[in-house]
Amino acid sequence: MLVVFSSTPYLLHTPFHYDSYYDFSVLIFLILSMASCGSSSVFNVLHFGAIGDGVRDDSHAFLKAWNAICTAPTSSTKLIIPKKTFLLSPTVFTGPCKPRQINIRVLGDLTAPKTRLAWGRPPRSTTYWLIFQYVDGLIINGKGTLNGQGSVWWSSLYHKQELPNNTNSYVGEMNELRPIALTISFCNNLQISGLNVINSPSKHVKLFQCTGASLSNLDIKAPKESPNTDGIVIAESSHIQVHDANIGTEPPY
Repeated sequence: MLVVFSSTPYLLHTPFHYDSYYDFSVLIFLILSMASCGSSSVFNVLHFGAIGDGVRDDSHAFLKAWNAICTAPTSSTKLIIPKKTFLLSPTVFTGPCKPRQINIRVLGDLTAPKTRLAWGRPPRSTTYWLIFQYVDGLIINGKGTLNGQGSVWWSSLYHKQELPNNTNSYVGEMNELRPIALTISFCNNLQISGLNVINSPSKHVKLFQCTGASLSNLDIKAPKESPNTDGIVIAESSHIQVHDANIGTEPPY
């Protein structure tokens, strides 16, 4: 199939074949998004196969959507996460990206795996849940919730019999291995606002080697039985502003 962009209507040169109406609708969506080249384009994770039932893993669909917005030939792009519950395994969203500005609009809820087994084997499961890295002009906003499902990790800190050889050092080891809910690394001109970030296995939000960031109107919470679940951690970064944030997490034990 050849898609020709010109002053005349777009020509779809045959032959082409699609197995379903869904495939064709996705194609039309992408064509319309590309047609906005030079301005802005809007995407929705549902158009990339995300289900949003909180049971089936939507990580692959989110990565497909990320690839689309990161490579879009526009000055800015927006990814809509609608009002559904999306189960995500540990996922890395990597740049650099073509648009100068990328907006992740979180309207629904993102939930981490609810069992340790579902997180996967180390090292994948031991340092992060969601990571954005090497993405300049990133905006993450909306009234949605990131739920780290940390209780399955907190319990390990209190039950040493689950550790190899029942060693006392296990608690310190597990504290280092617990995932961080949201990590932003090597990103400049960052904005995060409006989100609810709850129940992280470890730290809730971490910025690492970022320059120029604004974090505002965040609601970060974890119960009292959540050990060392820091709200916001900023490391090796500069020109960072944090304001109007409501943080209710447990300090280091």
